[in-house]
Amino acid sequence: MKKAPLTFALALGASFGLFALAQTGYRSSYTGPRVEITFWNGQSGDNRKYIDELVKRYNASHPNVSVRVTTPPGDTIAQQLPALVAGGRAPDVTSLIETMTIPNGLRGVIEEFTPPLLKQGNIDRARFYPALWNGATYGGKSYGVPVYNVAFAMFYNKDLLKKAGVSRAPRTRDEFLRAAQACTTDKAGRKPGQAGFDSRNLQTWGVGVPNGFFGATLAYSVLLQNGGNSVTEKTYDARFDTPEAAQAFGFVGDLVKRYNVSPTNMTEDSQQAAFRSGKQCFSITGTWVMVNYQGQKGLNFGVAPLPQLGGKSKTAWGGSGYLVLPKQRPGYDPNKRAAALDFINWFTLPENNLYFNQGGTMPTMPVVAKDKSYDNTPLAELFGGLNDVQIEAGFPWVDQVRGAWIGAWDNALSGKKDIRTALRDGETEAGKLVNQARKNFR
Repeated sequence: MKKAPLTFALALGASFGLFALAQTGYRSSYTGPRVEITFWNGQSGDNRKYIDELVKRYNASHPNVSVRVTTPPGDTIAQQLPALVAGGRAPDVTSLIETMTIPNGLRGVIEEFTPPLLKQGNIDRARFYPALWNGATYGGKSYGVPVYNVAFAMFYNKDLLKKAGVSRAPRTRDEFLRAAQACTTDKAGRKPGQAGFDSRNLQTWGVGVPNGFFGATLAYSVLLQNGGNSVTEKTYDARFDTPEAAQAFGFVGDLVKRYNVSPTNMTEDSQQAAFRSGKQCFSITGTWVMVNYQGQKGLNFGVAPLPQLGGKSKTAWGGSGYLVLPKQRPGYDPNKRAAALDFINWFTLPENNLYFNQGGTMPTMPVVAKDKSYDNTPLAELFGGLNDVQIEAGFPWVDQVRGAWIGAWDNALSGKKDIRTALRDGETEAGKLVNQARKNFR
C-alpha cells in the first residue's frame, strides 16, 4: 500500500475545494488594506508540507493578506508563547494541542473566541464535531478552532490474519482475544495454552502492549469503555482507584502476562517495528502512525476502530489541535486581527481539512468524513466510529492527570506495584499536581 502522490493529493484537494466552496459559500471576511500576519505552526513531518501548501494557497487567493508561516517545534510554542505575549512579540495566529489550549486561555495568553469574534470571522462552530469544539471549551468559554483530529485505532495485518484463519478485523473483546491467540506462535510452532509454549521466544504474535503513553492510552480507552474516567465529572479531580480502572489495567496487562499474545518489555517503537516487519497482527496506536506503515514493502494492512475491549461502549481516546489567537499588546492593528480571523476560518473549511488530512489526521467535521474521495483510503474505515471518540480535554490540568496515569500504568505493567497500589498512588500524585495547577489558574 503506497501513499497517494502529492500531485494526486493536490488534484484531490482542488476538486473537492470547488464543491465545498459552493456548499459553504465562503467569502473572505477581511476587506481592509494589505497586511502581513504571522502564523506559528506546531506541526512537523508530513503534516508540515500540507500546511505550507495551504498557506501558499491562501496567500495566492487573498491579495490583501500575506501569511508568513514559521514552524518551531510544538513544545517550543507552548513554552515560549507566554513570554512572547508578555513582551508584545506574539504571532498573530498559532496552533496548540488540546492539552495546552485551555490552560493558555485561563492564563490570559490567548483570546477567547467570543460570539462577536466568531461572527466577525464567519467561523461557524456548528460545522465541527461537538466533542472537538468542546475540547477547547471550559467554563462556557472557547479558546480554539479545531484544525485536526486524531484517535486511537487498530491497524491489522491482512496477510497474517488470513494465515491465522481470521476472516475479519475483530470488533469485540472475545473476537480480539481469539484473533490475537490465533496469531501467536512460538519459534517451535506452539500456540498459547499448548504444552511447552514459550512466551519468551515468539515467532509471531497478536499485539504489542507498550509502556509509556501508548500503553497507558490503550488502558485509558478501555477505562472509558468500562464507563469510567480518570477524572470526576464536574470538578475534574483525579479518580484512578476505581473498579473500572482496575479492570482496564488488568485486561491490557493480561494481554502480556496471562494470554501471552504480546511480548514483554515492548515500547511504542518496537511494537511499530514488529508490525512493519510482519511479525505482529495488530498495532493499536494513534492514527497519525499510518504514515509510518504506508509504503512499507510487503505490509498489507487495514485500519479499524478500536474493538470494544471494555464492558459498556466502543469509546476510544482522541486528541486534537486548535488554531488560536495569542493576546496582543495595546494598540494592536485591528486589521491584523480581522485578517487572522479570516485566515483561521479559511484554513478550517471542509476542503482544506480534507487536504490537510492526507498527513494522517482525520476529519474535524461530518461533511468531510462523508466525502467520496475517502472511499479508497484505509482511514475511511474509522469514520463511522468518530462519534465514539472522546477527546481527553475540556479541563485545564489534562497534562497533570495524564502524566500520573502513565506513571501508574508503567508501575502496574512492570510489576513494580500491584494494580490497586499503582492506581491509588497515581491518584494521590495526580491530586497533588491538580491542586497545584488550580492555584495557577485562579
